[in-house]
Amino acid sequence: MTAFHEVSSVLTALEKRAQAEAKQARAVTASTDAVQIAHRRYRSGLASYYEVLEAQQLLLPAETQLAQIRAPRLSRYVQL
Repeated sequence: MTAFHEVSSVLTALEKRAQAEAKQARAVTASTDAVQIAHRRYRSGLASYYEVLEAQQLLLPAETQLAQIRAPRLSRYVQL
């Protein structure tokens, strides 16, 4: 019974982490798109490079947070 309870707990935690990871992955995708748009605007002369840098500054923390969410989820698979 203890083993079933432990497996159930890990599976529940995995589901919650997967949902959080999917949400953060969408945020990373949106930030990546923003960087690409900023680059296009810069190359076409519609924006300064500062806009590109701002978009990149938003992307890096989003990617870092995604990695911080993903690592414990993968660790849970090992526990399972």
